[in-house]
Amino acid sequence: MVRENLQPFVVDGMAFGHNGALAPHDLAVAELDDHERQALRGTTDSEVYFALLRRGLRDENTPIEQRVAAGVRAVRALYPEACINAMLIAHGALVVVHARGTVRPPLHRFAERGFDRGSLPRGHDDGYDVLWTTVRESGARVVATTGVDTTTWQRLEDDTVHAFAAEGGVRSAPIPS
Repeated sequence: MVRENLQPFVVDGMAFGHNGALAPHDLAVAELDDHERQALRGTTDSEVYFALLRRGLRDENTPIEQRVAAGVRAVRALYPEACINAMLIAHGALVVVHARGTVRPPLHRFAERGFDRGSLPRGHDDGYDVLWTTVRESGARVVATTGVDTTTWQRLEDDTVHAFAAEGGVRSAPIPS
């Protein structure tokens, strides 16, 4: 375990986590300028994804969900099939990217670790990497994916960025194709 590769990544008061894989990693790294490349601390694709998203977060005249959606579009152009689900805490909002792509569950990898399909939690099928949300009695917003009982939760719209404000409002923006 390398500390610099642990999520969430925190930069400039923002925190970011990514659930997916951008392979080959070098495609995204090649999109970074020298300054962005030198600022990387670890070796993960998720940190590079965060660096690419931060470019658009500088323009505070546009709503955050639109800025993130534009950044996600650039990542999607590089990785058309990849799961690029992510969460970002920035500018007073929890921003959730629901962009699961078309990647199938890596059932063979689970099998290599001794987990057959029957022993895997719900969602290791066509529901893989689908994001769901609920608000707990405490008022806490929860977002989860495969393996959590989401029976009474609300499914987040596919290929959309959702910005949940601390005061309870939500704004959404489609990820442009």
